[in-house]
Amino acid sequence: MTERSVLFDIVRYYFKGGTRVVKRGLTEDQAIAHCQDPEAGYTTCRKPINLRRTKRLGPWFDSMQSAMPRRLVAQKMRGGL
Repeated sequence: MTERSVLFDIVRYYFKGGTRVVKRGLTEDQAIAHCQDPEAGYTTCRKPINLRRTKRLGPWFDSMQSAMPRRLVAQKMRGGL
């Protein structure tokens, strides 16, 4: 991965409102794999922890979101943005 590679976050969206970042700094392939997993949404999940989440919080799904390119993060940390 190059310094200019774009990383992705996994954001969980709740139909009743609200979001939460559940994973950060994934490659595009990792983010796609996560979102294609049946456990990444209330309609196809089967693991007890995800079923409990659905019962407690209502419908939800995970989606990938582009994070800032690494070079921009480094630049921002140095005070350049």
